[in-house]
Amino acid sequence: MTKNQHYVWRHYLSPWTQNNSSIGKISCLRNNRIFTTSLSNIACERYFYELKSLSKFEYEFLHGMFVGKATGVQADTNLHWLATFCFADEHIEEKTQIFENHHSRVEKSAREHLDQLRKGDVSFWSNEKHREKFAFFLATQYFRTKWIKDGIAQVCAKVNIMFPQCPLRPDHLWLPFSLLSASNVSTNILHNKPILLFAQDNSLIVGDQPAINVYATFDDRQPEKFELYYPITPTCALLLTEQDDYNNGQTIQLSPQDIAHYNKLQWNCSNDQVFAREESHLQRFINS
Repeated sequence: MTKNQHYVWRHYLSPWTQNNSSIGKISCLRNNRIFTTSLSNIACERYFYELKSLSKFEYEFLHGMFVGKATGVQADTNLHWLATFCFADEHIEEKTQIFENHHSRVEKSAREHLDQLRKGDVSFWSNEKHREKFAFFLATQYFRTKWIKDGIAQVCAKVNIMFPQCPLRPDHLWLPFSLLSASNVSTNILHNKPILLFAQDNSLIVGDQPAINVYATFDDRQPEKFELYYPITPTCALLLTEQDDYNNGQTIQLSPQDIAHYNKLQWNCSNDQVFAREESHLQRFINS
């Protein structure tokens, strides 16, 4: 049983450590203070992925949202995920590790592709099988975090005002919700164009919500578009976009203004922690 469960993959964060290692030290900004710590101490929570049972109303809520509104293969896929991860009460105790194991498998499937991206190679995206694996990995990284969990709790609170007789419990709902959402989003980004963004001086920071939508609004409005930005190293990031003015596999050298823009997005989307290779790149966010 894994007690201290990470919601950001340590291998992914290793390029931001001082010695480029999954057991290395990293600069972290948290509670308005910059400090250096081990990767084992950040972006984690005790039993973060503990699976809990669903009420009938919660199951029907998810079914209506992800199965009833889907069509074809996606509806079948969502129904499969819902059936796989929504167990009766008597099975919960033996399944407390299931989501931790699920994320480990997803990470393992994407490790080769992540290492290719670190070398500036995005050629795997032209292979449908490899593209599907990495798209699901990216969507999973987007929905597996504390930032998303807290957001789902806010949605549940609003729904509970309208339906107080059948309350939604975010601690019970959020894991199947995150998985079903990742399944949907991975399908949507499969045909996006991969763009590699490069920066100088190890200047790209990363937060505890690494995969972000650059059109996030940070209010109650739904974003009109979904364009995924994912830092790969302190000098390289991946952008998945539908925009016609980009070419598939294009590489772009970021300006200082571009770097500041993407770093601000990482800061805005973080739950309570942001990381950098060098402390100087975190200084501007103190008292921000």
